[in-house]
Amino acid sequence: MGNHTVGKAIGQLAEEAVRGRKPGEAALDILDRICKRWGNCDAAFDSVDPDNPSSYHPDYDDTRIPHPKAALGMLLVEAFAPNGLDDLHKYQYFAVCDSRSADYDEAKDTEALETWAAEIEAPFKKRYNFW
Repeated sequence: MGNHTVGKAIGQLAEEAVRGRKPGEAALDILDRICKRWGNCDAAFDSVDPDNPSSYHPDYDDTRIPHPKAALGMLLVEAFAPNGLDDLHKYQYFAVCDSRSADYDEAKDTEALETWAAEIEAPFKKRYNFW
């Protein structure tokens, strides 16, 4: 199976899981349920525009990023951030900033991305052996 197919499937499963989440269900349990069967592979987590499936989502291009509309990204923060969703502010700048904006801060963008990569992306990839 192709890496884009794997990433797309996981992103869609995350959306379904969040919509049907049971009270008290842990984010890591959800991720284990949807990711373990896809482990040990290269996965590309491209987003999909719900209104135009041949395009990226208009608000984010990767389903793993900590954007409020990215179910997988929010589950990842909840599961892997040292303080769960309380740490969301540490990563969100790169997810919601607009590099074309007059108040864009490249240093803040870089710091948020590097922190996310170390605290969220690396443990996620390690747990499911994604490359």
